Amino acid sequence: MKKIRFYSGLINLQIRWLDKMSDRGYRLVGTGKLWYEFEPCEPSAYRYAIDYVGDKSKTEAKEYADFLEDIGYRTYFKNINLNLDLGDLVWEKLADKGDFFADRATAMDRALLIVEKENDGKPFELHTTYEDRALFYRKLMMPYLLLFLLFAALGLFTKMCGWFAVAAVFLFVCIVYLIDHLKMKKLSSLVEG
Repeated sequence: MKKIRFYSGLINLQIRWLDKMSDRGYRLVGTGKLWYEFEPCEPSAYRYAIDYVGDKSKTEAKEYADFLEDIGYRTYFKNINLNLDLGDLVWEKLADKGDFFADRATAMDRALLIVEKENDGKPFELHTTYEDRALFYRKLMMPYLLLFLLFAALGLFTKMCGWFAVAAVFLFVCIVYLIDHLKMKKLSSLVEG
């Protein structure tokens, strides 16, 4: 069974949806740009977590996924955007070491790593310390902050309200992750203190 969904960087919504699919008796077996593929399973047999690996090269992300699979998890790479832009190559830090370019079929379409484990009744967290979670939310926030600034600048430069509307969407997501980041930072300082 295939389901069409696009969550972009709204990771918590995506995790909740994947867990609900498992609760209904469907296990993730594949992903595409806009789709998720499922097969039947025992209801609530699996739990999901998602990590942002868009700041890693293709090699680093693959090594991380291999490590998680070695300890018993299943992993799936997922895009965080639809790549509705021109060109096949982007000059990025996402390229493998020694390369200056990341191609769309590698790092750009692999920004999220969906991780599946068998449900043992315990919460599934890849980031177990508050400090680690704060860093995770900060990494998620930064692309949206940059997109907000880009579209706000376009709005100012072109004086078109449409760009401001797009900027507002990115600002909203940025604020959501900023709040999560600040909560985790506060909890981290309380635990350390």
